[in-house]
Amino acid sequence: MVGLSIWWKKLSPDGRNVNQVTSQALTDLGGLTIFYDCLVEVESASQ
Repeated sequence: MVGLSIWWKKLSPDGRNVNQVTSQALTDLGGLTIFYDCLVEVESASQ
């Protein structure tokens, strides 16, 4: 899945966006951004 356009949380209907599935923590060595893959399951909301 690719987030082609990331909405600001304040503009999302439920106050969340694609960044909810990634950590906001920093690494313990150097205090840098944590990068990793995240497996998600996506389905249509119009079922």
